[in-house]
Amino acid sequence: MSDGVWEMFLAGAEPGAELRRRWRSGLGGRPDAPAEVLLALLEGDELHFLYRSGLPAPVLDAAVVHPSRRVWGRVADSGALSPGQWERLLDALAGRGASGALLALVREPRDDFVARGERTGVGVERPPGPDAVPPRTPAEIAELADTVPEIPAEDRTYALWWVGALFHDPDAMRQLAAHPNRWVRRSVARAPRLPADVAARLGQDEDRVVRLFLTESCADAPAETLLDVWSW
Repeated sequence: MSDGVWEMFLAGAEPGAELRRRWRSGLGGRPDAPAEVLLALLEGDELHFLYRSGLPAPVLDAAVVHPSRRVWGRVADSGALSPGQWERLLDALAGRGASGALLALVREPRDDFVARGERTGVGVERPPGPDAVPPRTPAEIAELADTVPEIPAEDRTYALWWVGALFHDPDAMRQLAAHPNRWVRRSVARAPRLPADVAARLGQDEDRVVRLFLTESCADAPAETLLDVWSW
């Protein structure tokens, strides 16, 4: 997006407030969102982007010293903080007179969060366990995709964890983007980056949520799809 478009959304340009709220929620999940946009979003109600991977360091730095628990609590749970950022979070809480119980609660899972590392991406469910292994071959991918239950169009879903684990594999994304199951295609649409042909295919998907997820999560979403979703 151009700088002018980012500024338009930050300024709260038309259309109505509800659509602006939804769009701002999507902006936070976009990998190409500038740091100044994400910093501005810290002051709003749409904070799910704090769980996404790859947040700029200035955004994490600002979040750990933010006075709102809704902000620092999310980054504390995100698995994205460095040891130095954890220390700044604990210092900020102590400086605000946080209780010993709260400090212990935040400190206790620290090593686990740092070891776990970043989440796969925005809107992606957690793996079922530390030993969970995604499929590796096209045959394994096809077999697992065929076991995914059909869902109604109105269902709200997270991206399947094993699809998220394959976001880096363009051939797997091509295979899954062509699958008839809408939950599988919605999961692919959550990828931060996609080959141009996959993004173009999903940008014309019959499922409205596939197109919405694509514009929220993928930096390669076609311009015409962005305009189409904005027109909603």
